[in-house]
Amino acid sequence: MLASLGVLVPEVLDILGAFHFVEPVWWRVGYSKLQGDTLDYLGIPGLHLAGGQGVIVIAICQALLMVGPEYARFCGIEELEPLGIFLPSDINYPGGALFDPLNLSHDPVAFEELKVKEIKNGRLAMVAWLGFYTQAALTGKGPVQNLLEHISDPFHDNLLTILKSM
Repeated sequence: MLASLGVLVPEVLDILGAFHFVEPVWWRVGYSKLQGDTLDYLGIPGLHLAGGQGVIVIAICQALLMVGPEYARFCGIEELEPLGIFLPSDINYPGGALFDPLNLSHDPVAFEELKVKEIKNGRLAMVAWLGFYTQAALTGKGPVQNLLEHISDPFHDNLLTILKSM
């Protein structure tokens, strides 16, 4: 769900004029980076992360950061103990120290309800992303721009008229 905010907030800020982004539309950012454009982090001029080789640096950082967690998931936490890595068995799962700093899991009934809510939240996020992908593929615009166009003329700018014009 936070990624959905990451899609919407830059476009909203750009439309409102609060920040000027080189590319505020989520699906064009990667393309801009591949074309060699320098993107300002958070729209702040001069604040650049990963420099001019952004895609390569980001890919290397992603690979390095994911090696440890994926290796632990693949091997299992118990298999890491001979290597001198001792993790509590529930630290990386709901109810563990990292995932429950407010101790919400002490009540078993409420804990089961929270697990179901988390699954539903994840499913809602997947549906939201399906919508983002679909609108980008059909219109070539960002979701906020599509929403504004639909609100301004709902009878002539909707999914049916877009599909009919294809």
